[in-house]
Amino acid sequence: MKVEKKLETRRHSKLKMEIAILKLVSAERKQSHFTAIIDRGKKETYFFLVMELVGKSLSDLKSKRPLKVFSPSTGMGVGIQCLEAYEDLHKYGFIHRDLKPANYACGLGKRQRVIYILDFGIARKILNEKGELKTPRQTVRFKVHAKLNKQQCFETLKLT
Repeated sequence: MKVEKKLETRRHSKLKMEIAILKLVSAERKQSHFTAIIDRGKKETYFFLVMELVGKSLSDLKSKRPLKVFSPSTGMGVGIQCLEAYEDLHKYGFIHRDLKPANYACGLGKRQRVIYILDFGIARKILNEKGELKTPRQTVRFKVHAKLNKQQCFETLKLT
């Protein structure tokens, strides 16, 4: 379950984007790399999304492995499924913009060998109404993740 507080200062709800993508892909759920929506909605002060339960993230699974790496065969299988999931997202006209092992997870039960792509909060539509690629932005704002030391990031940028 995901919950997002309504903020007047925020232009776009991250949860709204996630719901829009999951609703769009829900029509083709047979062997999908996307979780199903169980429920969604908004209350006076927050939005919520309840999704199908999935297993551990690839980041969690990798950290428990010896030397913190997958075997070559597991890595190949996982990599192929991650690319399939990303390709499926592109087919629907979106780009994820936050791909990392923590945003992929294994399924549960009969679907434990299926890799799911998660967290579409900063995803963006890349196709216009005609189905053509949108023109890329000329300038993009630089954001530093809250966990990073901002001064170190800017020092690194000066070197490049």
